[in-house]
Amino acid sequence: MRKDFGILETKERELNEGLSVVDQKTSLLLQRDSEIKSVESKFDKIENLILDLSERHKQISLLQKRIEDLKTDTEEMKSEFESLLGEADEKFEKLSAFLDVVENSIQSEPKKGRSRDSSDMIKKKKATVIHLHDNFNWSSDVIAEKLNMEKSLVETILNSRAVAH
Repeated sequence: MRKDFGILETKERELNEGLSVVDQKTSLLLQRDSEIKSVESKFDKIENLILDLSERHKQISLLQKRIEDLKTDTEEMKSEFESLLGEADEKFEKLSAFLDVVENSIQSEPKKGRSRDSSDMIKKKKATVIHLHDNFNWSSDVIAEKLNMEKSLVETILNSRAVAH
């Protein structure tokens, strides 16, 4: 019996040692499981950050495209404004020249009132019409409107001058 007790004690020790080893391995497995879950959690966070970063990249690309479109539109508007300013300058120059011609023709007329010679006045009007047509490329409609004359009279003056040359 002692042998049996000795055998049983040996078996009990072996079992205790085996259980101790199993407990250590179970503890190690639980620790490894905890570490794996921690790593998985970190990977999930990284995936979420990558998705967020991708979304931000799309937003930045969209904003960059909008900025480029605005820049293009601004350049087009700038060129249109410059063109309008050029046209306005050209029209002001023409108007100024027209006013100078009218002022010169008014100043060169004698101030004698009704006694002045009507043929001089007709010659000056003809000269003014021809001057505006030749130097400023004004049409007969514009000349007639600006000088308060009939269009047919302006055309007659221009046609008679063409025949005279």
